[in-house]
Amino acid sequence: MTKVLVALYEEPDRPKNAIEYIKKHLGGTSSASSNNDLEILKQENEDLKEQIGQMRLEMEKLEEERQIKEQISATDGGFLETQSSM
Repeated sequence: MTKVLVALYEEPDRPKNAIEYIKKHLGGTSSASSNNDLEILKQENEDLKEQIGQMRLEMEKLEEERQIKEQISATDGGFLETQSSM
């Protein structure tokens, strides 16, 4: 509680509602804006999970391509690599 009061005192712009500020900083739910924030964070979380899934698929695809290139390189003795770097 002391930390919240100190933070409130140190705020350059005083909040319009000190009770809401204290509730927010103590971890309590304060109002409809908290519910809105929660929904926004849930949506962002879902979007990021989807993005991670897509990146994992892309990573697997690139890994497969790398392995194929390694196999080709091993079978041709590196001939293609030296030709492409010229």
